[in-house]
Amino acid sequence: MKNPISVLAVVVILLFAAFLETPAMNISGVTFAPSENAEETSEVSSQTQENDAAAYTSLESVLVESKEVDGYLVETYQEIEIYKDQQGNIIKRIPTSNYDYIKYKIEP
Repeated sequence: MKNPISVLAVVVILLFAAFLETPAMNISGVTFAPSENAEETSEVSSQTQENDAAAYTSLESVLVESKEVDGYLVETYQEIEIYKDQQGNIIKRIPTSNYDYIKYKIEP
């Protein structure tokens, strides 16, 4: 009786692992039927041109505030999204809502 249950459990685990390993379908990026509207095609091509202008983005943490609280030095860092062009020039910097707090013990 233990043998069939064990085999079934192994099969279920393997099927679940196979499900997790399959690549996820990006529904928003997939076109199931060919588009006959020329406006949609031009809109998509203009979006790709905008994406080409910003060659890459990066995230950096910037020190926003440093204060002393109850014998600790608390530093606040805000994450900034930086857009750069192909030459490495910064196009724009957008602050995100992500903050990191680092607390150091102040020795007397």
